[in-house]
Amino acid sequence: MCDDLHKTFFHGHSYTANPIACAAALASFELLQDDNCLLAIATISDNHTKWVSANEVTKKISQPRSLGTILAFELNTGKKDYLSNRKQKIMEIALDEGVLLRPLGNTIYLMPPYCIQQDELNKLYEVLDHVIAMV
Repeated sequence: MCDDLHKTFFHGHSYTANPIACAAALASFELLQDDNCLLAIATISDNHTKWVSANEVTKKISQPRSLGTILAFELNTGKKDYLSNRKQKIMEIALDEGVLLRPLGNTIYLMPPYCIQQDELNKLYEVLDHVIAMV
């Protein structure tokens, strides 16, 4: 125990049962279990699965995959690693179309929010198709 409070590291951890954090977690969990949220998750997942199926045969990407609301694939351009310089070009192309992508090198992934609307999701897929064609 430290007798000098000036030498104390005052730091609260997320696992110390902060009442506000616990209330926020419980509220988030309730929202997550709501039928509308579960339907939104299923809709995103179904859309991702369709996009992957439609793009499995193209030679411009590899390993298209989706799990739940996450979609990912690798662009077949240059060295395949998270440090590839393709990241900047991919981001620029997407931003020009109003979409913020943060690829990891040649790996592009989507993790849309559960509140995304179908037209917004369609826009994401259009932008992905454009990025694939341009890079």
